[in-house]
Amino acid sequence: MATMTRDRIKSGDDACKFVDQRASDSGCHVAWRQNGSHRVGKVVEEDTGRHRGSLVVPMHGEVRRGTLSSILRMMARIGLLVAALVTGYAWVVG
Repeated sequence: MATMTRDRIKSGDDACKFVDQRASDSGCHVAWRQNGSHRVGKVVEEDTGRHRGSLVVPMHGEVRRGTLSSILRMMARIGLLVAALVTGYAWVVG
């Protein structure tokens, strides 16, 4: 399954919802906390409680292309998705 996330993710809230969806598909839970104008998510495996990593999502204005790319890279490092960036758009595989 491949979807173009740039059309779906316009704001920080959209990005957080996308992270939550991918985490639940991977058997994980994201605990969010707010730090100024950024939301920090701690990704934890639901069955073992093991901490897989953290990611930061800005909550101010529209998520720009480079910022979206950074969020997707953080998600890939944690193991929530496999992402290939093609001409500035993020194609999410899996």
